[in-house]
Amino acid sequence: MEMEHSRKGIASFVLSIIPLLLTLLMLIGDCYRNTWRVTDFLYTHLILGYVAMVIMPLNAVAFGLGVAGVLDKDRKPIFAVLGIVLCWLMFYGMYLLSLLTTYPYV
Repeated sequence: MEMEHSRKGIASFVLSIIPLLLTLLMLIGDCYRNTWRVTDFLYTHLILGYVAMVIMPLNAVAFGLGVAGVLDKDRKPIFAVLGIVLCWLMFYGMYLLSLLTTYPYV
C-alpha cells in the first residue's frame, strides 16, 4: 500500500506560500513606488509592520501544521517539510527586511 501525503503537510505548505506571495507583492510594489526620500522609508516601515501582523500568525499556524504533518508516521512528510522550510525562510526574511528598513535610522 502506497503512503499518501499528509493533509496537515499540504495545508502547511499552502499556508506558508501565502505569506511569501504577500511579501513579494509588497516588495515589488515598494520598488516601483520608492523615490528614496525619508518619508518613503517611514511608509515602507509602516507597510512592513501591517504585513507582518498578517504574516506572522499565519506562518505560526503553518509551522505548527508542518510539525504535526512530519509527526504523522503513516503519511509522506515532504509537503510538511517544505512548509516548515518556507516558514523559517519567511521568519528569517521578515527579520532581515525589518533590519534593512530601519538601517537609515541607525
